[in-house]
Amino acid sequence: MFDYTVANAFSNDPLTGNPVAVFRDASRLTTETMQAIARQLQLSETVFLTGLDAPGPFAARIFTPVNELPFAGHPLIGAASVVARLTGTRQFSIRTQAFTVAVSAAPRAPNVTAVSIDVPLSPSVPFERTRELLRALRLERATLPVKLYDAGARHVLIGVRDLAELRALEPDHNALEAFEDMAVNCFAIHGSGVENRMFSPAYGVKEDAGTGSAVGPLLQHLIQHAGHDETKALTIAQGILLKRPCVMHGRLRRDAGHAPVVALGGDAVRFCEARLYLDPVSSGAWRARKLEAV
Repeated sequence: MFDYTVANAFSNDPLTGNPVAVFRDASRLTTETMQAIARQLQLSETVFLTGLDAPGPFAARIFTPVNELPFAGHPLIGAASVVARLTGTRQFSIRTQAFTVAVSAAPRAPNVTAVSIDVPLSPSVPFERTRELLRALRLERATLPVKLYDAGARHVLIGVRDLAELRALEPDHNALEAFEDMAVNCFAIHGSGVENRMFSPAYGVKEDAGTGSAVGPLLQHLIQHAGHDETKALTIAQGILLKRPCVMHGRLRRDAGHAPVVALGGDAVRFCEARLYLDPVSSGAWRARKLEAV
């Protein structure tokens, strides 16, 4: 038996936000079984935690239905809320396949936790297939330079004219599948914030409700190319057309003696507690026997 929580990241409403399944003790699960569970659940990501009975840092592995990600934002926001509730810890670290992040978590309501994660700045390069990508998005042009950021997950950022153009987008998802190992973020500046839509058939996600790992790249991009004041937080809305609205925050922090980071923040709300009935040893043996019998 494996207990897990479904939490909705970037919302305080249990019927909105971006859901993630968080398994509390994955020490007995193989990589193959983790991937099979993520494929079965069909959420954009599933997180498998280990080390909750130790002082930390806790370890997290993140899977989409089709692959493992070195880092992703909304799964860690959800996982951090689960860690804080189960352990009572407010300051801790989570180790991902990409890097270890410092986490602050504070309860805001019985099932709602405010979470902030310190994320390293993301290196970027100009994107070399811009024309092909614009055709796949059915866009004539981008309003800002098109760049690829490596935030553990790889994000290409495409600025569009306004909210009307953003919300009218109907990408050619078959064409987008040719862009492997990356997510495409189309965003419109709206007041002092932005609205974002993320498409990533390559990661098994047609459109994502709230993409936490894109917050740092978006903040860096707007500081460099759109004149955003780096002393001010950026608010990012996403998931509007999916009827899963998400609100994310990013703030550049430069502490003396430390490398600059992006503080990625948002609420997470517990949706449900669940139990998976699975014997990882016998289920693996069953799969092997089934294959041999074919």
